[in-house]
Amino acid sequence: MELGESVADRLFEIGKERGLAGYHVLLSNVYAAERNWDNVDRVRKEMRERGLRKEPGSSWIQVGDWSHRFMSRDESHPENDQIYAMLRGLALEMKSPGYDTTLEPSDSDSTSSSSSSSMTTLWDAGAT
Repeated sequence: MELGESVADRLFEIGKERGLAGYHVLLSNVYAAERNWDNVDRVRKEMRERGLRKEPGSSWIQVGDWSHRFMSRDESHPENDQIYAMLRGLALEMKSPGYDTTLEPSDSDSTSSSSSSSMTTLWDAGAT
């Protein structure tokens, strides 16, 4: 905890001129992990008083020659309905009994083609 606070203090100094909130969010998360809710509230209050806001998270994916950027809670992508249909299907598949949550590659080609096939089916189902 002390090391995290010390690092945060130094990062606050570095980020002060740029008005970055990320370091405050990091410190708030350190306090939250320790269940130190008073300090979580204090850090978040300081952020509000200084007008600091966390930038929304984003991800990129490249499909063919196109790069797509997705922002947290952004629903403006032209294929938003298809994307969320696929995500719902994948979430259901991951909750199904027997779903393998290991990150190790499968020895069986049938498993990978099955996953690929179900993803294509989910995508096609979302397109209708």
